[in-house]
Amino acid sequence: MGQRSGGKGTGAVHWLFGDQLGPHFLTPGEDGPHRDTPLVMIESRAVFRRRRFHRAKAHLVLSAMRHRAAELGDRVTYVKAGTYREGLRKAAGKRPVTVHHPTSRAALALVDALPQVTVLPARGFLVGHQEFADWAEGRGGRALRQEDFYRRTRAAHDLLMEGDRPASGRWNLDHDNREPPPRDAGALDVPAPYRPREDAIDEEVRHDLDRWERSGEVTFVGRDGPRHFPATRREALNALRRFVSDRLATFGPYEDAMLTADPVMSHSLLSSSLNLGLLDPAECVERAEAAWRAGEAPLNSVEGFVRQIAGWREYVWHLYWHFGEEYRTTNALGHHAPLPDWWSDLDADAVTAHCLSTVLAQLRDTGWTHHIPRLMVLGNYALQRGWDPAALTDWFHRCFVDGYDWVMLPNVLGMSQYADGGRMTTKPYASGGAYLNRMSDYCSPCAYRPDHRTGDRACPYTAGYWSFVHRHHERLAHNPRTAQAARGMERLKDLDEVLGQERERGTRRRRAGGQRGISAHTAFPSGMSSTPHLPSHNASSTSSPRPRLRASDRGRLRGRRRTGSCTSTRVRRASAPMTTRKKSPGSVPYRMALPASSQATRTTVLTCSSAASGTWCARYSATNRRAARADCGSPASTRIGGGPSVGRQQMSVVGEGDVPLAPVTRHVSSRQTVEQHLSTVRGTT
Repeated sequence: MGQRSGGKGTGAVHWLFGDQLGPHFLTPGEDGPHRDTPLVMIESRAVFRRRRFHRAKAHLVLSAMRHRAAELGDRVTYVKAGTYREGLRKAAGKRPVTVHHPTSRAALALVDALPQVTVLPARGFLVGHQEFADWAEGRGGRALRQEDFYRRTRAAHDLLMEGDRPASGRWNLDHDNREPPPRDAGALDVPAPYRPREDAIDEEVRHDLDRWERSGEVTFVGRDGPRHFPATRREALNALRRFVSDRLATFGPYEDAMLTADPVMSHSLLSSSLNLGLLDPAECVERAEAAWRAGEAPLNSVEGFVRQIAGWREYVWHLYWHFGEEYRTTNALGHHAPLPDWWSDLDADAVTAHCLSTVLAQLRDTGWTHHIPRLMVLGNYALQRGWDPAALTDWFHRCFVDGYDWVMLPNVLGMSQYADGGRMTTKPYASGGAYLNRMSDYCSPCAYRPDHRTGDRACPYTAGYWSFVHRHHERLAHNPRTAQAARGMERLKDLDEVLGQERERGTRRRRAGGQRGISAHTAFPSGMSSTPHLPSHNASSTSSPRPRLRASDRGRLRGRRRTGSCTSTRVRRASAPMTTRKKSPGSVPYRMALPASSQATRTTVLTCSSAASGTWCARYSATNRRAARADCGSPASTRIGGGPSVGRQQMSVVGEGDVPLAPVTRHVSSRQTVEQHLSTVRGTT
């Protein structure tokens, strides 16, 4: 059985997991390997067989592992094996093995069960397990709130402190960091984030993923375009420098805001690097603090960034271990509805609601969105519909490039879905369309109206919010932080109409369901009030009709289509045949991956242009010759605009924050040329 120790065995080899890739995992010491200790890295195919991961995530993880092995040279034995056990047997034989504390319970159980394995203390975090345990025990049964933990961590590590007091006299500057996006701005006026350049190792990984998919051995979800995220220590340091020098100053005010054409905004995009172990959290917060002390970044931006890493990330890591394995199955709200296929497949084209379609498209194309779309667009939608929190947690784990078991279990199950009944947060994170309308530009071009609860244009989030409040009215009424929402529901004169309409829509969906593309979102389970369903883009759909457009909307739509632009960027050359229909001058290469079920060969380069010219592109699978349309998803080409202003009555169940999360290709606004867009997304290296 594995042992727990602070020492090293003579003649031992040291095992590096795929999220332990930075130099701080090899620093010599009583809790680390000797500088000459042979190293082992294992690439387990079983990891990808068990789960349907986002392809961009699989590419990033394998690229990072293989890059690290290349850096370590002869010191490391890199084994590609079916399982970890098989790989360790090949690489280490009967020699003693040391390994730093893994980041998942499954991995820890594995190393504990292996003979001659010694588990060393965890690295890559600011707060040790025992330090957190002592703090939790000292709470005397009180709730383990993030704010209290954050303040303790700041003081213990002397972060943004002036003596024994916080800088400026305030621990929390969230009040200064909740600005909506600038009015009429398609994107923030900030330098582009760092973008890595791919190399031969990236090409090799992509070739292997293609081969695995063709063999049917594994399947993926999402698209795998050019790599957006660092895969090496050097790239991660470049990304950190770029953020601190060029983007940190504007991070704070708009960290909760969302823009269709600028999903990155001023976010750090460092979460995948932190979670792969390429960066140490200490160096990230120290560089941010140094920028503030040098007068290069305002305190509210620096405090917001430090809070995400030294506060939230550390808090989530320790709650994962503190709550125990039983936390995984907690379901205080009794939500058991399955995830619909369009959600699981990241089928953004099956969704009419502009916010949800936009965020799903971002996730499909890059494996990333920042923390507010995760919480208030994706998580909020699932919470309102009563989807199974365990299944949703697994989906987040698989589909986000920075997703790991320890990250997503507390974040999704605890914070987003309130499945723990309040052990982690004080209230559910549900909101209506008013919050999204205030904090984003999503609502203006949407077919639904954020202040409509009934009718064809009822916002799925607004009606869904009141359905959620009605379903859990008793629980919410007895929570001081949500009692106002419960009272607000009681005052709704059209509540019966809202609930009746949604039950009827849910019934129609269940009768029409079962075919791909017909049900654009799932009905509520029996006995639960449903919410407006999102009509499919399929013209032959037999589901609820698309909301009727007003004359003013049709005019705006025609105007937008004249100026629409494609969101595409150049990708690597591929081998599959391609056809292009109505190719127009100035078109941009675009990569589109067919579903795994099509058994397509390697993804080809498509040519896609502005929807203004009616251009569309097709490719044929070498195996079934089926054409697939490439929808560039340009917000300027497919959405309608308009809509009245909205009050704040559906904004009462929101707040706090999430883990720091990472990059996405910018969309092109109607005010940008394609050339300007390409220069923006490429960045500099």
